Amino acid sequence: MSISGQDNLPNGAELVVETLLQKGTNIVFGLPGIQLDPLFSAFFDGRDRLKLIDTRHEQGAAYMALGFAEASGKPGVFTVVPGPGLLNAGAALSTAYACGSPVIAMIGQIASSHIGMRLGDLHELPDQSGILERLARSHELVTSPAQVPGALARAFDRVAKPGRGPAALELPPDVLAGSSEPLPAAVRDTTPASLPIDALAQLSGMVAAARNPMIFAGRGAVHAAEPLARIAKRMNVPVVSQGRAKGILPDSDPLALNLLAASSLWRDCDLIIAVGTRMKCPLQAWPLPASTRLVTIDIDATLAPAVRMADLFIEADALAALQALEPMLADHDAKTWFGVAAAKADADARIEESLAPQMGFLKAIRRALGEDGCIVTDYTQIGYVASVGYPVEAPRRIITSGYQGTLGYAFATALGAKVAMPDKRVAAIVGDGGFLFTATELATAVKHRIGLVTLLFNDGKFGNVRRIQETVYGGKVIATDLVNPEFCAFAESFGARAVQVASPDDLAAAMEEAFGYDMPTVIEIPVGVFPDPWPFLYPALPEIVSAG
Repeated sequence: MSISGQDNLPNGAELVVETLLQKGTNIVFGLPGIQLDPLFSAFFDGRDRLKLIDTRHEQGAAYMALGFAEASGKPGVFTVVPGPGLLNAGAALSTAYACGSPVIAMIGQIASSHIGMRLGDLHELPDQSGILERLARSHELVTSPAQVPGALARAFDRVAKPGRGPAALELPPDVLAGSSEPLPAAVRDTTPASLPIDALAQLSGMVAAARNPMIFAGRGAVHAAEPLARIAKRMNVPVVSQGRAKGILPDSDPLALNLLAASSLWRDCDLIIAVGTRMKCPLQAWPLPASTRLVTIDIDATLAPAVRMADLFIEADALAALQALEPMLADHDAKTWFGVAAAKADADARIEESLAPQMGFLKAIRRALGEDGCIVTDYTQIGYVASVGYPVEAPRRIITSGYQGTLGYAFATALGAKVAMPDKRVAAIVGDGGFLFTATELATAVKHRIGLVTLLFNDGKFGNVRRIQETVYGGKVIATDLVNPEFCAFAESFGARAVQVASPDDLAAAMEEAFGYDMPTVIEIPVGVFPDPWPFLYPALPEIVSAG
């Protein structure tokens, strides 16, 4: 008998569980609360088929769903109560929005009959739906149990399109408790997206005519890495990627460049193809040469500036577009770009020399993780440099917070990534400031035996902000010195493993040992002031030296 009180009829909560399973999702992150009581009762009944990872804070649940989605490419699902629960999860939702991640947020609501009446119900927000409409790329308020399967299925269909997440559903308690007909057969949006073949043919001609084309690839092109790599190699076109897009073309490939290398080639480039990227830094900081054409391939016409500045905009999924473009290029000659190898070598050498302390630690991390390991980087000194200097050989092996730049997100996000990749080595790179944003999720990691290795670089301050205060604001240092716990004792108090190391070699050895356990490990690395990485992450164009 359903808890709705009617024999043989499932309630809305049970339909949620059945729809999740039908869509291939058997892991949900979340916290219970009174508006979600029917849903958690259904989770209990379905515990043999669906795993609930209960977290200590709503932001932890949402960040873990984000990490699961980023690491796997599959939907990451979380659920929290309305009002403060939603607001606590807001930073993670805004990060998922910035990254276009396939996250599905199942948010509670007050009773359907009370929505909008301003009665002061528990957890009531004024116009919660309006907030979610702005935090998610798609949103539905579910008003009856019968609507649950269709609404949840539509959310899955929307986030299945790369870059179209997150999606949010509001589920009032009466909807979750009310009865409905059994779950219908799976229905999926199978309408094929039309491809702008004429525009792709025009791009093919532009590639043929170009002397020095260059591809800039973003995270929106990750799922299209294979055809992109084939096109780049066939046409001998360099591919520029950085941060969360690293690995689209293996960093070891001679054609794989970062922004520092690309900056020295920019003025000679006559065709730029932006695939799944905003190209924010180059297009805002580097004047586009008058003779250079910009072509943008993206599924989202609202992105900027790569879409708004394009001479040709191809609105399409990157995978479908590149698969269609590839045969069109078959008869064109490969390019003979001069200077690409030198630009790559010079950029690598400058990063190695100027950021040697950070690179020393990153090399140690890479030795321990290997090619198949994954790092999740917070906004911290080592994390900054990882986005440009950490060698990545495959997509989804470095996870960042994209343009949102979310301080404190990495530890909880990395827990979700490890859940998605239980057999791979996953490490969170955090600072002492950001770690404490979600450090209590150590309890979740211990409870669920999530074997994440967390690399905690401790300088006793918000180091990047302090550098700005010292160099830009004349030494007006304020609010950047931190009071920290004894981190190893703190981690061990939860039942996690903890160790402190001092050198890159000791770090690599400690990581190797940590990956032998199925429990979380925190490795603390006390550090001092690091060299400024920003001129190498977002470089200015080289000055033109006059021949005279």
